[in-house]
Amino acid sequence: MTSASVFDIHLLMGTISKNLAPRDIRHCTLVCHAWHTRFSPFLWRNIRIFQKLASDRFHYPEAQTALVRFANNVRSVHSFWPRAEATLAHHAINNLTILKISSTGSVPAFVDLFSHSHNQRSLDMTCLLQDATVVERFLSVLRNHHRLQELRMRLFNTPTPIIRRILLSCGNLDKILIKVSMGIDENPKPAHDAIYAELVELAGSGSPSFKVRVLEINSGIQLGDPLFLL
Repeated sequence: MTSASVFDIHLLMGTISKNLAPRDIRHCTLVCHAWHTRFSPFLWRNIRIFQKLASDRFHYPEAQTALVRFANNVRSVHSFWPRAEATLAHHAINNLTILKISSTGSVPAFVDLFSHSHNQRSLDMTCLLQDATVVERFLSVLRNHHRLQELRMRLFNTPTPIIRRILLSCGNLDKILIKVSMGIDENPKPAHDAIYAELVELAGSGSPSFKVRVLEINSGIQLGDPLFLL
């Protein structure tokens, strides 16, 4: 067994930082130049942008320079601001595993970020998902994402055909949690043959296999019987 000394602290910084709050990590970066170099990457592990002030600071030139340098250290993103999501989508965030978006106006930027996050395991989104072009692109990324395991969605005023298509696009996921606050089905319910044709188109089979282990849908509306008829 190899003994460690105080001079080996650089080997322990990853473990130490996992138990520190961002403020504490920032304090560590102020100890000395060596600690600043060692601990700075851990400040970018979890990006949280909840307030406009935080979004503005995120776009300072110094912050953007640091983002380019530490992009591979980012593991999770939780954002309320479309501008931040658009900025992140233009960087190589290759190791992102958790994405949580809570901004109703950020869907296009969010889809760009989602499509570039190939190692993502969890997606948590609150949005208005109605624009046809955005919906098609989101569903395409969702169907072809090979690492995603969990999807959590809070949808507002989302027509039930879109909810149906989301469910049909989640065959590779382990867990799906959807909450519909005000779903409004403005279109007449399609005929059973049309639903079946859509299933074949999306899943590539009339009897697709689903990996989903947990499916939970909470809403105050009638989702109809689109998926369950099949």
